[in-house]
Amino acid sequence: MRTERKLLSILLVAIMIIGMLPIVAFGAEGEEIESPAFQDMPEDWSTKALEHAVENGLLQGSDGKIMPNDKLTRAEMATIIVRAFGAYKKGNIDNYTDVKAEDWFKDNLAKAYNMGIIQGSENKMNPNNPITRQEAFVIIVRALKLKPEKTLNKAFTDANEIADWAKEEVNALVNKGYIQGSDNKLNPTGYITRAEFAQTLYNIIKEYYKTEGTYTEVAYGNIMINAPEVTLEGVRINGDLIIGEGVGEGDVILEDVEVTGRMVVRGGGKNSIILQGNSKISTVILARGDGAVSIKVKDKAKVAEALIEESSADVLLEGSVEDIRVEASNIIVTAVKAEIEKIEVHGENTKVVVDKDTKVKTVKVVAPDTKIRGEGKVTTVEVEKGADGTSIETPNTEIEVAKGVKEVTGGGGDPIKEGTTVKNDDKGKSVVDEEEDRPISGGGGGRPRVSAISITTVPAPDEDGKYANDATVTVTLTTTPSDADIYYTLDGSTPTSSSTKYTEPFTVIAGTTESKTVTVKAIGMRSGYTNSAVATKTITFKAAEAPVVSTYKFSYEVPDKITKDKEVAINVTFKSEEKGDIGYERVRFAFAATTDLEDATVTFKATDTSGVEHSFINEGVWGPEEGFAIDADYEAVTEWRLTFSAAGEYTITFKLINLEDDSVIVDGSEEISVLAAIDKGVIDRIIEDGIEEVNDAIEESTHGQYAELGDLIEDTVIVTIYNGEVKVTNVYSDIVQILVDTLNEHNDKVVRIYTGEGEGAASLELTGELIKAEDVKAFVKASELKGKEGVEISGNDYISVLDGQNLSATVVDIYDEEYTYTVKFRLSEDENGENTD
Repeated sequence: MRTERKLLSILLVAIMIIGMLPIVAFGAEGEEIESPAFQDMPEDWSTKALEHAVENGLLQGSDGKIMPNDKLTRAEMATIIVRAFGAYKKGNIDNYTDVKAEDWFKDNLAKAYNMGIIQGSENKMNPNNPITRQEAFVIIVRALKLKPEKTLNKAFTDANEIADWAKEEVNALVNKGYIQGSDNKLNPTGYITRAEFAQTLYNIIKEYYKTEGTYTEVAYGNIMINAPEVTLEGVRINGDLIIGEGVGEGDVILEDVEVTGRMVVRGGGKNSIILQGNSKISTVILARGDGAVSIKVKDKAKVAEALIEESSADVLLEGSVEDIRVEASNIIVTAVKAEIEKIEVHGENTKVVVDKDTKVKTVKVVAPDTKIRGEGKVTTVEVEKGADGTSIETPNTEIEVAKGVKEVTGGGGDPIKEGTTVKNDDKGKSVVDEEEDRPISGGGGGRPRVSAISITTVPAPDEDGKYANDATVTVTLTTTPSDADIYYTLDGSTPTSSSTKYTEPFTVIAGTTESKTVTVKAIGMRSGYTNSAVATKTITFKAAEAPVVSTYKFSYEVPDKITKDKEVAINVTFKSEEKGDIGYERVRFAFAATTDLEDATVTFKATDTSGVEHSFINEGVWGPEEGFAIDADYEAVTEWRLTFSAAGEYTITFKLINLEDDSVIVDGSEEISVLAAIDKGVIDRIIEDGIEEVNDAIEESTHGQYAELGDLIEDTVIVTIYNGEVKVTNVYSDIVQILVDTLNEHNDKVVRIYTGEGEGAASLELTGELIKAEDVKAFVKASELKGKEGVEISGNDYISVLDGQNLSATVVDIYDEEYTYTVKFRLSEDENGENTD
């Protein structure tokens, strides 16, 4: 037989009062905010390209929109290119009058300027001007180091509208198949849209590798590596491999990799790009302009050609490279354990150094002031027209000097006449006549010699022989006779009569915060005298002491009770923890809510000082897309209004992101417990349901006198309910007076307290306009009713809660506008020990 139970309830009321604090204005209207979806994402030819750009962080949108048809500005274009290549070093653009320190785009323009892709005009960058299609195409060609092409292999009706300065670059993109135009038109002078630019980049770069690791599969087409410590293994790249600036000083390793196109190196350090196994690359273009880079070819790997592009800094090559073409000026190209068929030098003041384990068959020089040094084997150097001032000091090298070439020197600085062929001795210290194997020049015949150059510096170096980073060192050169001419260099190269002539003391500075060594070399010359020996002085500057960066922390003010579906204010404080010398230049906040509850959501809301409310679901970012600066001593309090969709446990996390490298500076999290709630309409139904039966029970049991309820009570208890915990303590008949006082004070709502079920059960109703916590502290346990028919009260079964919906619940949270409580209850059992509810 199934026993029916009447469920008893205690209604308790609570309110949360939350202090409100001012909020710092971030995320202002119109700025770019990262978003997983955009309401204006088109469904057309550009969709895939736009999604690809968003996925790879190239486009981020604004206020939930991607704005595909908006004209792209020069600043936006520079920002996208910088993101694509992972560029992080900045050039000096302070002389451009239309770029201010506070502009969101300044850092990205400085990075693009350092990349050599944007220069501006007449001291202006015009950052907010829309960019034409042909301007954008020229910049892309510069970034990719594509070779401009004279002819166009596809006909366009508006090809004559392409500006002369852009024709060869546009030809290159069209001939590569990267741009196709529309309706047989290129529209070169039209403004390019965000969607069109995204499509162009998607046509060129099919995949970006932004995190370290080993990859054994790649996309078909050109790919970009813009992070350090990336290894490609056993893959064929059907297109170009681009090593972006984001690699920094880190390594990229190619193991058994074939590149059918070019490998363009814009990033990497002194030991960075390593080709090994059976890797095969036809052309390597070295174009890192802000630091030395190396290419190491190991095992059976092969490189057919290495082009050192005109913007390149110093280069180190190791291993087998067939041909090297040097177009950069004022750099040092070092070959280590290398076997090279031919080196062509087209950049002036280039220094080629071959170590003792290197073999070079031919060096062809067509640029002035080229220097060839080292102990390695260079079979032949061809000094052609335009290579004035070239010097060759490698041992046993045959030197062929074309007619009309001046001031060429061999070993020991011995001059070589134009139109002759000579050979250095086996030490590279002098030039010998190949037929007679004897010196053909020198300082013999008893001529006097210019004395060694004295190089003095003020101030003197410290005890370690170094100078402070900010020191200004004055250098003085003297010799005898005093009327001898002194020529000097500051790059460690051997001075000649083409070098800088000394006229007065000069100064040397570090010019960088890093450690730097300046090598001063000087030589004295006078008619009728043998040249002096070359004097050398090294001036080493220490690295500047790095400033201490402050540390920061998050803290939270969380209310004691939080109920689902009810908005609650949580104050998040971000402040300096340990104050240092500096803060950060570009940061942004990121936040997220996590939980194990299925389909649960957390809505974040905040209002900035402009009065604009911003809303996010589960996660978001706070602050302008380009970031903002925080000082060493910083504090901000932001009021966030959160709404939780379900009861349970949540973790709220805030992070501070350094936008310079996307690293997390600091994070802080808070564990939050959210209570469930019964709708007030349910409480009203509890009050209304069965009121007739309650009144009858009271009349029968007490003859209408509430004070006589004590006759039914054997034990009475006080129940204190707080945040899900129930504490029970015994009291006696004074509870009756509490109940009576409640009736006298309130008169228009009903709360029922039951003593049991079935025949003989008694109940009590409390009425009142507002039921307060202190009014409802008791219920009745009627053990004397045990054993009567229909009664299922035993042990510690004190009370049941009637919610009208769920009889199997073990915890019910009750709330309305002033208090929140939790009531726990048990199920009754039938004669077989089974739950009846």
